[in-house]
Amino acid sequence: MKKVAILMIVVALLISGCQYTSHLVLGSTMEELMNQYTLCYSFNPLSVFQADSNYLAVLFDDQDNVCKVVEYTSNRKAIQTEGLSLLEDGDFVQYIGMEMQKLQEEIGVPHFDSGSGFYIPAYITEHGYFIEIFFDDTVICKIVKRDIFTGKVVETVPKVISN
Repeated sequence: MKKVAILMIVVALLISGCQYTSHLVLGSTMEELMNQYTLCYSFNPLSVFQADSNYLAVLFDDQDNVCKVVEYTSNRKAIQTEGLSLLEDGDFVQYIGMEMQKLQEEIGVPHFDSGSGFYIPAYITEHGYFIEIFFDDTVICKIVKRDIFTGKVVETVPKVISN
């Protein structure tokens, strides 16, 4: 009986020691996040912070409070999300030529506007990227895929051919 009790205590200690600590920060301000985490970059209104070995991709509302957040591991696995449904990574060429309204019917409203003066709808993906949708009138003409950890362009659809 004594051995069973000791075993249960050891198992309980192991489980409690392996619990995951959430870094989700809904309602926090940029200043609060800057005091707690390391800012990797900011891309209107998306900011990415390093939290221990993980990354937080946060979106701010009009009052500069966090309204949406995704936590990724360093190997691009989304482990927690609040306030949005992530877009599946895939072949985005299928959206070229599609009406913006039809795209929104298929995959939902954009997660944020990445434009600075121009409206550029953007979606965050499940593997640590975001895609920006460029359209002419209402028809999608280009999609840019960016690394959410760095903001750097990873892919452009259609591909730009240089002479």
